[in-house]
Parts: sequence; structure tokens; C-alpha cells
Amino acid sequence: MRKLAIVALIICAAVALISLTACRQNEPQTREWNLSGMNCVACEREVRSILEELGVTVTNLSAQNDNVQFEFNPRDVSEEEIIQALADGGYHIVN
Repeated sequence: MRKLAIVALIICAAVALISLTACRQNEPQTREWNLSGMNCVACEREVRSILEELGVTVTNLSAQNDNVQFEFNPRDVSEEEIIQALADGGYHIVN
């Protein structure tokens, strides 16, 4: 009987962990990256456009500081897709 209770507890813990992981994958994620190649206001507009096409919300963008801050939902777009889209536009993460 005791072994059955332990097994039931382990199963409950596993289900809770899986549920927590699934919930986190649906939560918006925030990132701050330094980008090479973003040198002017036109570059800022291009970076913003690239990110917004992916459904990413830009919260701060500065060519002067080579910095972009944004939020995204991993359910909608992966971090790898964001990195690739920026690279395709000529912008690369330097941090």
C-alpha cells in the first residue's frame, strides 16, 4: 500500500511539472540584445519591422546603443526564428 502511495505521489509531481512547463511556454518572454549592423534610424525601423512581422513586441530600440528590447510568445515564434530573421536582415547578436 505504501509503494502505491509513493507511485501516485510521483505521478502527481510529474503531471504538475509537465503542466508548469507547458504554462511557461505560453508566457511572454522578454529579451534584451545588443545587435551589430544597427547604425542609424533607418536600421532601427528595419529591425522593428523584422520583429513586428514575427509578432514580436519591441519595447525599446536604440541604434545609438546598438540595443533592442522586446517581448515574444514562444508559442507563436521561437527565439531561433527571431535570430534567423535578424541575421537575414544583416543584424547579429553580439552579447
